[in-house]
Amino acid sequence: MFDGLSALTYLSISKDPIVSIDRDAFKALPSLRRLCLEDIDVEDFLPKCSSSLKNVYSLTFRNSTLKQLKKGMFAEMKQLRLLHLEENHIRFIEPGAFDGLDDLEGLSLHQNNLSKIVRDTFTGLQKLEWLILSENRITSIGPTTFELLPNLRYLYLGSNKLTKFKGNTFIKTPNLLFIDLSNNNIKSLPYDIFKSLTYLYHLNLNSNNFKKLKKGSIPAVYKLNDLNLNQNNINEIEPGTFEDFEYLVDLDLSNNTLKHVNAEMFQGLTRIYSINLEYNEISDLNPDVFDNFPTLKRVSLEGNRLDSKIMEVMQEKL
Repeated sequence: MFDGLSALTYLSISKDPIVSIDRDAFKALPSLRRLCLEDIDVEDFLPKCSSSLKNVYSLTFRNSTLKQLKKGMFAEMKQLRLLHLEENHIRFIEPGAFDGLDDLEGLSLHQNNLSKIVRDTFTGLQKLEWLILSENRITSIGPTTFELLPNLRYLYLGSNKLTKFKGNTFIKTPNLLFIDLSNNNIKSLPYDIFKSLTYLYHLNLNSNNFKKLKKGSIPAVYKLNDLNLNQNNINEIEPGTFEDFEYLVDLDLSNNTLKHVNAEMFQGLTRIYSINLEYNEISDLNPDVFDNFPTLKRVSLEGNRLDSKIMEVMQEKL
């Protein structure tokens, strides 16, 4: 099938009426490094052909009927660095499914049917740096789920069915820089959940169910730079809520139900550059409310109930 293409490094096949792929189909492609198969309904492709894909470093297998990842199914693909398994029907991952992928750096399981992730799911992925688990059906994350991923830096858990976490969930992943927990049903977080994350700079809690914020509602992260609380149900922020967020630069509170804003809400934000308050229910605002925040350069207030004169004054002051 691929005779004469021994120098080929990239191959993409999509929406092709292939019903079967021979075990040795890719043996004629010793230089192949990137393989992308989309919309191809060949569920047994991975276990059959992995032995002829030993030099591939990036594999995408998307939008198929794949339902399960079995133990050792990638074991012969030891050069693999990036594995994309998005938009399939994966419901279960056997412990040891990723055995042999000692150098894997990125894994995407976006938009599958996973409901449970356990510690042994990620056995052998010591070098994994980013993990995408968004748009699944995950209901809980245990305290040991990620403890075998010491080098994890980017974690995407958005659009699942998460409601709560244990306090030591991330204790074994101290190198995390970015966490996306958006579009779940989280109402609160343990006070010490981010205690070991000294490098975390971005936290996305967009589209959850936070209501009244007080100190500890959002656990402090020393060097957090960007906090997204857009589209929750926040109607009140107590003084002191953000006093331990010294390095915060961008704060998004848009699409909530705040009616009042005062300086005490934001005390402690000594490096804040941008506050987004769009589409709340703010009807009155003292134009001097942000005068004691010298680093603040942008306040977004569109979609509130403010008089146009107040809006003009605010624009002039910033």
